[in-house]
Amino acid sequence: MDHLDIFDLKGIQIKKTKDSLVEAGKKRQVSVSSEQLGEYVPVHRDPVKAINKTESNMIKELLPLRHERMIKSPFAFFRGTAELMEKDLKRQN
Repeated sequence: MDHLDIFDLKGIQIKKTKDSLVEAGKKRQVSVSSEQLGEYVPVHRDPVKAINKTESNMIKELLPLRHERMIKSPFAFFRGTAELMEKDLKRQN
C-alpha cells in the first residue's frame, strides 16, 4: 500500500466515552497477545520515496525549514517522519 493516510482524520471517533474506550482497549488486548506485539516483521521500503511522497503534499517553501529541523537529532528526524512509522506499524499484522 503506497497511500500514506497520516492526514486522514476520518477514523477518529470524537464522541466516545472514556468507559467505551477502556472497554474497546480491553477487547483489543484479549485479541492480540503480548507475544504477537513483541514480534517484529521486517519492512522493506524506500524511506526517501515515502518522505518525498509525503512532502509532495506540503508547502514547498516550508520544506527547507522542515529539513533543517529534522537534521538536528535522530529524535527530530523520527518525529518529522511519522508517516514512516505509520506505514511500518501497519505492516506488523
